[in-house]
Amino acid sequence: MKCPVCGSNQSLVIDSRPEGIDSTTRRRRECKDCGCKYTTYEMTDETYKKCRELYDFCKRVKKIMEDKR
Repeated sequence: MKCPVCGSNQSLVIDSRPEGIDSTTRRRRECKDCGCKYTTYEMTDETYKKCRELYDFCKRVKKIMEDKR
């Protein structure tokens, strides 16, 4: 994973646990170069697809609501 501060690809996973009821994993990482700690969320392709479908649906509803104003 790329560090959000320095852009290094060198990191250590310092904590990993399942998140919620879907197949998402939350990982705490520490950059080996600058020491920055950050969180990543990893999910299966199936979970990503469901999240993307929900996002697209919400986007369409928002557009409909804005058009009614």
